[in-house]
Amino acid sequence: MAWIIVLLSLIAVTACDGALEPGGPHVEITVERTGGPDITPQVATEPGLVRITATIGVNEPCYDFSAAAEIEGDTLVATVMASRRDGFCLQVLALFGYELTITEVPRGSYQLRLVYDRQGPPTFVETVLGIRVDVP
Repeated sequence: MAWIIVLLSLIAVTACDGALEPGGPHVEITVERTGGPDITPQVATEPGLVRITATIGVNEPCYDFSAAAEIEGDTLVATVMASRRDGFCLQVLALFGYELTITEVPRGSYQLRLVYDRQGPPTFVETVLGIRVDVP
C-alpha cells in the first residue's frame, strides 16, 4: 500500500513539473515616429537581456506596433509586428524608431533572428537581421 502512495506522489510531481518551467522571454517595445535616417539594427546584451534599437518603415503612419520573442533551440526569434489601424490615413511613407527589450533570456549563445511582420495592405514578412549573440 505504501508503494501506491509513493507512485501516486511521483505521478503528481511529474504532472506539475511543466508548470514550474519559466514562461520564456518577456518583451517590451517602445516606438516613436521619426523623421531621421533609417537605422540599421543595433544589438546590445546584458545578463538575461537582449536590446535591439532600429527603425521600421511602413507605407503610411497609421500603424500600431507590438513585439514577441521566443527561443527555438539555439535561435532567439524577435518579431516586430506592425498592424494597420482601420479608417482613412494619409498616404505617405513613415519611419518609426523603436527599442525592443527582451528579458528573461537564459545565458547562452543564440542565433538572433529579427523579423518584421507588417500587416497591410500590403502584408509581408521579412527577416531583417540574423546574427550570433552571446547573452551573459
